[in-house]
Amino acid sequence: MLFLSYSLQAQTTAHGTIKVKKAKIYTVVDQMPVFSVGDASMLLFIQRNLKYPQNAINEGRSGTVYVSFVVNEDGSVTDAVMEKEVINCTECTSEALRVVRSMPSFLPGRNNGTIVKVQIFLPIRFILK
Repeated sequence: MLFLSYSLQAQTTAHGTIKVKKAKIYTVVDQMPVFSVGDASMLLFIQRNLKYPQNAINEGRSGTVYVSFVVNEDGSVTDAVMEKEVINCTECTSEALRVVRSMPSFLPGRNNGTIVKVQIFLPIRFILK
Protein backbone atom coordinates (compact mmCIF):
# COMPACT_ATOMS: atom_id res chain seq x y z
CA MET A 1 0.00 0.00 0.00
CA LEU A 2 1.37 3.39 -0.95
CA PHE A 3 0.14 6.75 0.32
CA LEU A 4 1.02 10.06 -1.29
CA SER A 5 0.56 13.69 -0.48
CA TYR A 6 1.74 16.63 -2.52
CA SER A 7 3.58 19.87 -1.98
CA LEU A 8 3.94 22.66 -4.49
CA GLN A 9 7.28 23.96 -5.66
CA ALA A 10 7.58 27.18 -7.67
CA GLN A 11 10.38 27.91 -10.08
CA THR A 12 11.10 31.14 -11.94
CA THR A 13 12.19 30.68 -15.55
CA ALA A 14 14.52 32.90 -17.63
CA HIS A 15 11.47 34.76 -18.98
CA GLY A 16 10.23 35.64 -15.49
CA THR A 17 7.27 33.27 -15.57
CA ILE A 18 6.65 30.89 -12.73
CA LYS A 19 6.22 27.18 -13.24
CA VAL A 20 4.61 25.24 -10.42
CA LYS A 21 5.34 21.56 -10.11
CA LYS A 22 3.98 19.08 -7.61
CA ALA A 23 6.54 17.08 -5.64
CA LYS A 24 5.38 13.73 -4.33
CA ILE A 25 5.64 13.21 -0.61
CA TYR A 26 5.36 9.54 0.31
CA THR A 27 4.15 8.13 3.62
CA VAL A 28 5.07 4.52 2.89
CA VAL A 29 8.20 3.61 0.93
CA ASP A 30 10.47 0.62 0.41
CA GLN A 31 13.08 2.08 2.75
CA MET A 32 11.89 4.61 5.34
CA PRO A 33 14.19 7.46 6.41
CA VAL A 34 16.45 6.61 9.32
CA PHE A 35 17.62 9.02 12.00
CA SER A 36 21.30 9.63 11.22
CA VAL A 37 22.49 7.14 13.83
CA GLY A 38 19.44 4.91 14.26
CA ASP A 39 15.90 5.01 15.63
CA ALA A 40 17.02 4.42 19.23
CA SER A 41 19.16 7.55 18.91
CA MET A 42 16.11 9.54 17.79
CA LEU A 43 14.33 8.62 21.01
CA LEU A 44 17.40 9.58 22.99
CA PHE A 45 17.60 12.91 21.11
CA ILE A 46 13.96 13.64 21.98
CA GLN A 47 14.47 12.68 25.64
CA ARG A 48 17.54 14.89 25.98
CA ASN A 49 16.06 17.91 24.21
CA LEU A 50 12.38 17.88 25.23
CA LYS A 51 11.59 20.22 28.11
CA TYR A 52 8.31 19.67 29.91
CA PRO A 53 6.57 23.08 29.96
CA GLN A 54 6.43 24.46 33.50
CA ASN A 55 2.78 25.55 33.12
CA ALA A 56 1.84 22.00 32.15
CA ILE A 57 3.68 20.62 35.18
CA ASN A 58 2.00 23.14 37.51
CA GLU A 59 -1.45 22.31 36.13
CA GLY A 60 -0.88 18.55 35.95
CA ARG A 61 -1.32 18.30 32.18
CA SER A 62 -0.01 15.26 30.34
CA GLY A 63 -0.70 13.49 27.09
CA THR A 64 0.62 12.88 23.59
CA VAL A 65 1.30 15.39 20.83
CA TYR A 66 1.24 13.84 17.36
CA VAL A 67 3.59 15.62 14.96
CA SER A 68 4.12 15.03 11.26
CA PHE A 69 7.17 16.21 9.33
CA VAL A 70 8.84 15.64 5.99
CA VAL A 71 12.29 14.18 5.47
CA ASN A 72 13.56 15.69 2.22
CA GLU A 73 15.79 14.04 -0.37
CA ASP A 74 18.84 15.56 1.36
CA GLY A 75 17.71 14.19 4.75
CA SER A 76 16.70 17.57 6.18
CA VAL A 77 13.58 17.86 8.34
CA THR A 78 10.90 20.33 7.17
CA ASP A 79 7.18 21.01 7.35
CA ALA A 80 6.72 19.98 10.99
CA VAL A 81 3.08 20.38 11.99
CA MET A 82 0.90 19.30 14.88
CA GLU A 83 -1.62 16.63 13.90
CA LYS A 84 -3.17 16.19 17.35
CA GLU A 85 -2.38 18.03 20.56
CA VAL A 86 -2.69 17.56 24.30
CA ILE A 87 -5.99 19.15 25.36
CA ASN A 88 -5.45 22.59 26.92
CA CYS A 89 -1.68 22.46 26.49
CA THR A 90 -0.50 24.62 23.61
CA GLU A 91 2.87 24.80 25.38
CA CYS A 92 3.26 21.02 24.90
CA THR A 93 2.53 21.40 21.19
CA SER A 94 5.03 24.23 20.84
CA GLU A 95 7.71 22.23 22.64
CA ALA A 96 7.13 19.09 20.54
CA LEU A 97 7.38 21.12 17.33
CA ARG A 98 10.53 22.87 18.58
CA VAL A 99 12.28 19.56 19.21
CA VAL A 100 11.26 18.05 15.86
CA ARG A 101 12.39 21.17 14.00
CA SER A 102 15.78 20.97 15.75
CA MET A 103 16.44 17.36 14.72
CA PRO A 104 19.62 16.69 12.74
CA SER A 105 19.40 15.24 9.25
CA PHE A 106 18.12 11.75 8.52
CA LEU A 107 19.33 9.24 5.99
CA PRO A 108 16.66 9.83 3.32
CA GLY A 109 13.97 7.37 2.33
CA ARG A 110 13.99 5.38 -0.92
CA ASN A 111 11.27 4.06 -3.13
CA ASN A 112 12.14 1.74 -6.02
CA GLY A 113 15.80 2.68 -5.51
CA THR A 114 15.16 6.42 -5.83
CA ILE A 115 15.63 8.89 -2.97
CA VAL A 116 12.26 10.52 -2.21
CA LYS A 117 10.56 12.87 0.25
CA VAL A 118 8.82 10.99 3.06
CA GLN A 119 6.30 12.20 5.62
CA ILE A 120 6.78 10.80 9.12
CA PHE A 121 4.21 10.74 11.94
CA LEU A 122 5.70 10.85 15.42
CA PRO A 123 3.97 10.69 18.81
CA ILE A 124 5.70 12.71 21.53
CA ARG A 125 4.51 11.93 25.04
CA PHE A 126 4.39 14.28 27.97
CA ILE A 127 4.02 12.16 31.12
CA LEU A 128 4.15 13.38 34.71
CA LYS A 129 5.65 10.96 37.23
